[in-house]
Amino acid sequence: MAKGINGRNTRIVALGDVETRFVQHSSVAARGHIIVTSHLVNAQVCAGGRLVVGGEAGERGSIAGGRAWASAGIEAGQAGSATAEATLWASAPPQRPRRNCASSTRGSNSAGRISCASSAPSA
Repeated sequence: MAKGINGRNTRIVALGDVETRFVQHSSVAARGHIIVTSHLVNAQVCAGGRLVVGGEAGERGSIAGGRAWASAGIEAGQAGSATAEATLWASAPPQRPRRNCASSTRGSNSAGRISCASSAPSA
């Protein structure tokens, strides 16, 4: 997804890694790493591996609004914005990976299901 992911009803679910330029008003869940070269804006993002927001050569991207969760850590230059909705992010210790990133509805998780709806901690 070289150009980016955008759209309120857009959901991406991947069994491996996801690499894209940006994620805006969308949900992305991956069992592997999620690499975003520019920014997350009001996005729901859940990675079974690492979440990296920023380009090459040390450039760091931003997370503004939405929720971000990654099992193996989050790297970003900036998180939060005075003009965006609340920004929530969390990382679980690598030695205790979750079977599924989260459940999009309250209830049971099936073994192959990946979603981001409730992955961030409550404030």
